[in-house]
Amino acid sequence: LNVDLFEIRTSSVSSLVAGDDDPFGVSVRLGTYIADNLFASFRVGSFDDPNQAFALSNEFSLRYDFAPFFVEFSGGVNFPSDPTLSPVPVFDVAFNYAVNRSLSVQTGLGYTSEGAVTDVSLRFGVDYRF
Repeated sequence: LNVDLFEIRTSSVSSLVAGDDDPFGVSVRLGTYIADNLFASFRVGSFDDPNQAFALSNEFSLRYDFAPFFVEFSGGVNFPSDPTLSPVPVFDVAFNYAVNRSLSVQTGLGYTSEGAVTDVSLRFGVDYRF
């Protein structure tokens, strides 16, 4: 098994020692290149949920890179802390165009459905690195 990415993310230990109200979270992400320009990853954990609404979340992501443009597809399921609630599906697609080494433009579309509430989001951004 070829693993190109192994990532563990946690809440800061200092917030635990200080007794802050922020809940402790952890996630593990594994990723590999399926081809020279196709990267796949899987993440599972509770790190990205500061409100602890979800006991567990997972995400599968595919990133296709054909410079200077890349597209990333991701989807997952969040499992609520309350067992009486249904799991929440999440889907996302993002596009990025690198104008040059310092400037890139992104856009994306996200979808989630929690019970009777469906949320569709559209985002746009510009990155300038110096």
